[in-house]
Amino acid sequence: MERKVSRMKKTLLVLAAALSLAAFARPHGGPGFGRPGPWRGGPHYHHHHHHGAGAFWTGVGVGLVGSALLPPPPPPPVVVAAPAAVWVPPVYGERPVYRAGIWVGTERYVITPGYWR
Repeated sequence: MERKVSRMKKTLLVLAAALSLAAFARPHGGPGFGRPGPWRGGPHYHHHHHHGAGAFWTGVGVGLVGSALLPPPPPPPVVVAAPAAVWVPPVYGERPVYRAGIWVGTERYVITPGYWR
């Protein structure tokens, strides 16, 4: 499966690799660097790891390489809110009521029943 990588991502990848290599390429105080150690008859110095700018730039390089190699995150899911429930009242009608030809009153009847929408 071949993935197409944009020119900008390739440039960032090369830049991040160069920065990472530059951070590791400096002298680290081994034999021949700095003060003589106990193997050359000099005093023994305690080496403390100070993670300063070198560790920072290494982290930046690793982050850029990782972001260039990983696929982009999926888009967030689309959330469609349900419409609010609304009560639609019923529609009533009125008609006269007759018994044996004599008007006795008015009757209400439902034309359209009420419902939730």
